[in-house]
Amino acid sequence: MDLPKYLSMLSDASLWLTRSDKFKDKREGIFHQSMKSELDEMYANFNSKGSFSQSSEIKNADDFQNYLSSNTYISCWHKSNEENMVMWEIYGQSENSVAIKTTASKLKGSFDLNNIMKGALEVVLDDVVYENHSAVGLEKNYRQPFFIKRPHFSFENEVRLYLFARNTKSRSQAPYGYKIKVDLSILIDKIYVHPDADEWFFESVKDLTAKYGLKKSVFKGNCGNKL
Repeated sequence: MDLPKYLSMLSDASLWLTRSDKFKDKREGIFHQSMKSELDEMYANFNSKGSFSQSSEIKNADDFQNYLSSNTYISCWHKSNEENMVMWEIYGQSENSVAIKTTASKLKGSFDLNNIMKGALEVVLDDVVYENHSAVGLEKNYRQPFFIKRPHFSFENEVRLYLFARNTKSRSQAPYGYKIKVDLSILIDKIYVHPDADEWFFESVKDLTAKYGLKKSVFKGNCGNKL
């Protein structure tokens, strides 16, 4: 993440989950053909029977897709024991960037699930599966499409924290993201700065971390391009 996002995490003691339709990849969470065909048939039957009122916001598969995407929030993580320079370049975007390391147990232990469920219908931590949309069979549930990405994204080796909001809203009303309160001392195992960052940036991140009372070690990444 860039430094402003790290600062926001520290100052709010929270983890940001982005609304799924705000990701750059516009195929995020879309129904695969088998699911869309089933839904199209189901909604056609509903329409033929006059089951929808004029005020209904969901009248077809596309409306239902928008409803799910507008109320799904996701935090993305890269699963690896080692650094990945590609991830630094894509998501850090500059030498003045930060990465935090955690584990699944630390992530789950950093927040109060009972409290989060007051505003969520479902919270799931799971791996992303990389498959072509044409090869995906009928989904087991409406969450599944948010955990399937095309094979050329497989380098991300992604794990997602998924939240579906309890108080669902239309796309025009839904917030762009969702914050969940976390205990940063539990969540964060280690902190890294970009391997090619200047010394002043490395020291600034250490000072900023200490300022917010977080007693965690800050390291320089080791997969950079500089000598």
